[in-house]
Amino acid sequence: MKNTFKPPAYLKNRYVQMILSSSALRTRGPNPMRDASMEMVIDVGSSVRLQGFYSPQTDPRGHVIMLHGWEGNSESTYILGLGKYLYRHGYSVFRLNYRDHGTSHHLNEGLFFVTQIEEILEGVKYAAGLAKDIPVYLVGFSMGGSFALRIGQKCLNDPIKGLRHIAVISPMLDPGKSIDAVDLDPLMRNYFLKRWQRSLMKKQEIYPEIYNLGPVMHLPTCRRITDYVVDKYSAFTDTHDYFSRATITQKTIDDIPVPLTVLTSSDDPAIPVEGFHDLEFSGDKKLILQSSGGHNGFIENLKGRCWYDQRIVEIFDNN
Repeated sequence: MKNTFKPPAYLKNRYVQMILSSSALRTRGPNPMRDASMEMVIDVGSSVRLQGFYSPQTDPRGHVIMLHGWEGNSESTYILGLGKYLYRHGYSVFRLNYRDHGTSHHLNEGLFFVTQIEEILEGVKYAAGLAKDIPVYLVGFSMGGSFALRIGQKCLNDPIKGLRHIAVISPMLDPGKSIDAVDLDPLMRNYFLKRWQRSLMKKQEIYPEIYNLGPVMHLPTCRRITDYVVDKYSAFTDTHDYFSRATITQKTIDDIPVPLTVLTSSDDPAIPVEGFHDLEFSGDKKLILQSSGGHNGFIENLKGRCWYDQRIVEIFDNN
């Protein structure tokens, strides 16, 4: 197993990596993990329901809970790709959707906010309970990486039974800095802007008596949409107050009571690498920082083979 991601020269560009990471190349062919999945709607308290998909094994070597990125879902190519690889290596897989992600908009009246850590934690606890007495592993991508880190911190006082290791790929550390980085990058901005606008309009269609989200269709940046939604539909003082409640700090890392692996790239257009330089990782908490790989990328060839798939299975097999 290569410890360093070294793609061929024609795949080094971060935008090529981003495009390939979402390409159908990664999902072509049979996917036994997806074929075995069963939908579950989980009551996580406070009248909130979350959607998940469970792919059990007859005799699993471990149980992996997967958390997707912002405006992604349980069907995102990076989730399906790693899930397939894990399943073929003997792991059962649970893919969790947050509010207003995937096909879950109808399940809750309230909008999704990145601060809703308690309900994600309850969803993860439920998923972990399906593992019975086998080891549990948590994987998060991008915003899901932020959720995984904050859930890990909460495990200091509220352990998740069986949790052995947390692995995060391209984790969001500071939502304010990430949304500004996205807005400054035309490709990233257009991608997330269109997906978020579509999601918000879907929410309005389901709950027209609650929401007036039409104005977001005319806002040019993700930050401007955030400002609108926070002002109209939250109790936060402002966007800065909102983002500050979901920022990863050194204490977040230090408090995590289980081994942690962070895989990320210095050329990620959505996650400023400076944030990782401000954090210290030691002991059983490791930062694997690559020079290239883009955002949730790390694609090694034009067939869609992903570098971190094998790396994560190797890490879990040894824990």
